This record gives sequence, C-alpha cells and structure tokens, in this order.
Amino acid sequence: MMAKLTNEQLEKGVICSSAGNHAQGVALAARKLGCNAVIAMPVTTPEIKWQSVERLGATVVLVGDSYDEAQAYAKKRAKEESRTFIPPFDHPEVIMGQGTIGMEIVRQMQGPLHAIFVPVGGGGLIAGIAAYVKRVSPEVKAIPGKKRGKLGRFEKGTCLNLKARRRKRKEERRRDWIPKAKKKMRKTKRKGKNQVRVVRVLRSSPSWFVCTLLHRGVVQRKEISSNNTISLLSVMETKD
Repeated sequence: MMAKLTNEQLEKGVICSSAGNHAQGVALAARKLGCNAVIAMPVTTPEIKWQSVERLGATVVLVGDSYDEAQAYAKKRAKEESRTFIPPFDHPEVIMGQGTIGMEIVRQMQGPLHAIFVPVGGGGLIAGIAAYVKRVSPEVKAIPGKKRGKLGRFEKGTCLNLKARRRKRKEERRRDWIPKAKKKMRKTKRKGKNQVRVVRVLRSSPSWFVCTLLHRGVVQRKEISSNNTISLLSVMETKD
C-alpha cells in the first residue's frame, strides 16, 4: 500500500495506529521510502515494542488505554496534518501484503504442509495468509488462534450470539426428536423373566434411527411399514 503512495503523499508523511507488529512494518517501509512516520500506540504497549519502532526511525506517540483510543487519535491527526492513514488490517492492499507471509511459509516448507496456525487480532493477517495458501494449496488449513479470555477488537463491545429464524433441516428435527425417544425407552414392562422396552414412533425415518440403535446394540426386533414416508411403528429391545 505504501509503495503506491504519490510523492506528494510521501512528503506529507504517514500515520498509523498499532500495538506493535503493524507499527514496525510501517516504520520500516517509511524509512525505505524516505518519508516521515508517526505511530500512535496505547500507553499499555510493552516498552520493548515501542522502542523497536523508534529504532526504525518513526515517531511514537503513546496515547489512550486501548487500541480504539490510539486509532481515534491517529485518524484525527491524519486529517489535521494531511497525512496518509495506514490501516492495520481492514484494507485490501494491507491484507495482500500480509498474504506474502503465507507465500514465504509455502516456499520454505520442504515437506508436506497440512495446517498453518495464525494469531488473530484484527483478522488481516489470517485473511492474507489464507487467501494465498488456499489459492495454491486448497487442502492446507489456516487455523486462527487467540489467547484465552481475550476478545481482541471486541474489548469495548459485547459479544452476541444471534440466531437467524429459519426452518430446521430434516437432520436437525431428527436430533431434536431423539431425547424424547430416549425418555420413552426408559418405560419398561416385565413379562416373566424378560424385560421389554417399547418405543413408538410415527412418520420418522427408520434408515437413520434404526441404524443408530443397531450400532449401539439396542435393536433386536423392529416393525416397519412399507409406504413412501416410512414409519417406524415400534422398536423393541428384549433382554433374557
């Protein structure tokens, strides 16, 4: 992205917000392109990270207690000083640049590659790596990783699990039905020394249900009707 900036944009400089890795990348690119770079980082950033950015020649500004506050400062200063804001992850060209990491991994692997584990913050890194790897080796998996208890970019928000209202698939209706069937199977009747369990099921698919019971060693006798919507009338288990 920075390689495509005009001479006028390079003269005015660039600015970005980051907690470490993106900051070093922007600082290094700015030094090679000969432009001034300002990096806004949260005050909680480890000292070793912002010192590494300064050694690359960028100006580090520690501001805000979170990434969101540092980003707000960077965007505001970009407008005030006519600097070019370099987004850390949510820009197609930035994602393309991060995808070159996937290219390096594939080229350096001497043996078969099965999966790549990628740390996730904003999602740009894994998006770029997965885009390249899936292009050249579709069988390779790109697996995201996140520190337990950390929500990344959702630190200031609330995570919600939204379920769309839709018609259940046939397989899902079967799964919902199984617990009810198990409750009925608990009802027993004694006939002499034998103990018989009877499950009455109407208009269900025996091909799936009976095979499941056969696999578990439950079914010994069954009666199935022969119409198109096959019904499992009864399933009995007899123990001597």
